[in-house]
Amino acid sequence: MPEIVSVFAAHFRSRAFLFLIVKWHYYLPGVETEGDYYEVKAYATSYSPSGTLTFKVDGHLSETFGSGIDGRQEGARVRFKYKDAISIKKRLSKLDRAATGENGWQ
Repeated sequence: MPEIVSVFAAHFRSRAFLFLIVKWHYYLPGVETEGDYYEVKAYATSYSPSGTLTFKVDGHLSETFGSGIDGRQEGARVRFKYKDAISIKKRLSKLDRAATGENGWQ
């Protein structure tokens, strides 16, 4: 059963987003795989004409943070980078600076 790890708001390129991090525990001894599988979803927020807050999956940001295993995968140790709000907000900050041309990061 999936577990909600974190739900938080963040801004990117002057727009508000809601992020959801979910994980599942995997145990597949036949292929030497065990760990937590994480998935990050980003939702753009906006208001409808009637003033209702709406959410729409942002495919680009969701793919940027993606999904992956933190544990062992086919016997090799693997680490998923985006398991918490701090790591995602740091990456968003770097992407924002790159978009505005600050410090030349690409």
